[in-house]
This record gives sequence, C-alpha cells and structure tokens, in this order.
Amino acid sequence: MMLRCVFEHTFFRIWWLYSWSFNYSAMIEYAKVILPKVSFSKFLFRKELLKCIGWMKSEERDELQQWCFKTFHAEFADVLEEVFQSQAA
Repeated sequence: MMLRCVFEHTFFRIWWLYSWSFNYSAMIEYAKVILPKVSFSKFLFRKELLKCIGWMKSEERDELQQWCFKTFHAEFADVLEEVFQSQAA
C-alpha cells in the first residue's frame, strides 16, 4: 500500500513537470490577461509583473518585455525599465 502511494505521487510529479515544460505560452497569456487588469495601480502592476517574470523562462521574459514596452510604456516606463533591468542583472 505504501509503495503504491509513493509510486502514484512520483508519477504525478513527473507528469506535472512534463506538462509544465511544454506549456510555453501559458505564462505569456496569463501575463497578457492579468497586467491590463491591474494597470490602474502602479503598485499592483509592478507586483504582478515581478511575479510573472519570476515564473517565466528567459525566452518568455524577452517576449513579455517586448509586449510590455509596446503596451504600457506610456503609463509605466519607469516601472518597466526598473523591473526588466533588475531581472537582466
């Protein structure tokens, strides 16, 4: 019984990691939905942007950076430059 539980738990972890690694665009799409919703507040925008960047792979971060500067540069230029420069360092 204990061995079965260990096997099921291990199988689930492997499946989760496998499915997560192939879900490339999910975090980009999440960011594109959530960031406009919190753009009424500079504090919330910065917080959600940092959270999104923390979850992404480097390729996704580059795509997000381009999208953010195109979409939010007029409103949050200072936040975008600060966040993306700190992530590059």
